[in-house]
Amino acid sequence: MKISKSLICTIGIMILIFGGAVIAKESAGYEVTYEGTPVGFVEQPSEVLDNMDPITIALSEEIRMQAAVTAEQFGFEKKYKVFRTKDGWQDVAAETGGKCRVDVNVYECRVDDKTVVRTNDIDRAEEAVQKITEDYEAANPEAHYERIGFAENLVFSVSRGKPVEEVPAEEMEQALRENLTVETVERQIEQTAIPYEVLYEETETRPLGEQSVKVNGVEGARVTETVIVRHDGEEVSRNKSETVLSAPVNEVILVGTYAESIPWDGEEFMNPVSGTLTSKMGWRWGRIHKGIDIGAPMGEPVYASKGGVVIAAGYNEGGYGNMVEIDHLDGSMTLYAHLSAISVEEGQEVLAGELVGLVGSTGRSTGPHLHFEVIIDGAIADPLDYVRY
Repeated sequence: MKISKSLICTIGIMILIFGGAVIAKESAGYEVTYEGTPVGFVEQPSEVLDNMDPITIALSEEIRMQAAVTAEQFGFEKKYKVFRTKDGWQDVAAETGGKCRVDVNVYECRVDDKTVVRTNDIDRAEEAVQKITEDYEAANPEAHYERIGFAENLVFSVSRGKPVEEVPAEEMEQALRENLTVETVERQIEQTAIPYEVLYEETETRPLGEQSVKVNGVEGARVTETVIVRHDGEEVSRNKSETVLSAPVNEVILVGTYAESIPWDGEEFMNPVSGTLTSKMGWRWGRIHKGIDIGAPMGEPVYASKGGVVIAAGYNEGGYGNMVEIDHLDGSMTLYAHLSAISVEEGQEVLAGELVGLVGSTGRSTGPHLHFEVIIDGAIADPLDYVRY
């Protein structure tokens, strides 16, 4: 069969028209590259640039790492390709993950500005750090830590780059242990009582020496807080602070000072020593001062205030020191205390004015003096009712 030239021309024109339509419809677009490697062919760059977040997610899932891609890593060149269909951003992401070594997040564990660990997986590094503190707590089960961490400044920084070579978990943990000091903080809280003081208040409305409580004492309370810091178990600091929860209420005791003069018909008493009255009878320093104190030089002679029989002559452990006591055989007695020397013996009869000892400061005493007491019918009496100073 002979084909005419006109038919051949008609077919050629149709092919040109059809081919041009195909080229016009299918081949105009942009070749996409990732750091220079072709990864797709799209109609407009916006198909990729407007979907950077989905592309990043898709790449992360594909490479099983946290991808770190940016728009700047993609290139776009306008081209015409015969019979080349357009790709979507999903196709670009798949090609990128399959052809290229995608940048990822690289994490650096820094201890006091020293890089100790580099990893693509932040979870691995954090688990290694956590295991160090967990092992420490397990080794010290009796301790109760308010905080457990590290003495050094531990930070994780992130940067973009090619994947690093991962090391086994044991090696990562060992590297961290060698550069970290476990720091623990313990807080101890203790509540204790604050004792109250006992105060004495004299009153002339009650007999001498009689006591009664005016205000009941109440203990206060305080809280002591102690903060202890240890490095790898060794104590490095201990700080205490106190807070008063309630102040104590002091106890107040009324002490009677009224002393009625005791009638005495016996002989008069003479002054036992030459000196100056320094303390009267009555309440003093939380107890009854049963006599008077007469200040005199050390070694000054002390005389019997009245005649009688010595019933005690020696050292008294109750605070009187060297002491002489005389029974005057008429219901009265006298006592001489804090002597530096004793000149009589027990059972010896003495006359009024006879030497019984020398002024001293033995026993509970603050200086040379004579402590002088008068007892009438078994009751203490105010010596100033019988002697004059």
